[in-house]
Amino acid sequence: EGAKMIAYEIAEQLGWEAPDAVVCPVGSGTLFAKLAQGFVELAALGLATGPPPRLHGAQPGGCPPVAAAWADERPPSRVTPETIARSLAVGDPSYGELAIGAARMSGGSITAVPEDLIRSSTDLLAENSGVLADLAGGVAFGALLDLIRVGAIEPGERVVLVVTGSGMKPRRDDPPYVAREIGADAEDFLDVLGLSRD
Repeated sequence: EGAKMIAYEIAEQLGWEAPDAVVCPVGSGTLFAKLAQGFVELAALGLATGPPPRLHGAQPGGCPPVAAAWADERPPSRVTPETIARSLAVGDPSYGELAIGAARMSGGSITAVPEDLIRSSTDLLAENSGVLADLAGGVAFGALLDLIRVGAIEPGERVVLVVTGSGMKPRRDDPPYVAREIGADAEDFLDVLGLSRD
């Protein structure tokens, strides 16, 4: 039940307004399913204005049991994890079906991010936002970029990216990040990513 409190924290930090969409990494599916529960509770209690957000889940291409099930419209089946995103290497997700239900109920989706894009997405997030995420955060950010590219997230929408871990953990083969400071403004962030609203 504690995981659903992230939805409450998101709403509180946004002035008790629900965002339009939330993009979250998916391992076991627990956090993703509990986010849905939290946003539904907020709406039922009248604590957050607006409808619950669309929930978009992200899995690494080397371990996509929930994303593959979503794409094939079937229940998740076990896979052997072969991903660099170790925190998402859950081949038999205990909350996989609930995660699919959460995505479907919210009008969202669950996608797999190719393994060869995970590090570059993680680096891009760090370099352009100052958010030093672990590889799970890079998976979520890679999915966000794809959602914007295909039009599933439109210009002007308020989107929350859930980053579940810090990139401060040592990775022997990684070069050090070079963070770039930008203004604490959504427009500045979008401009740096080449996604300005103009």
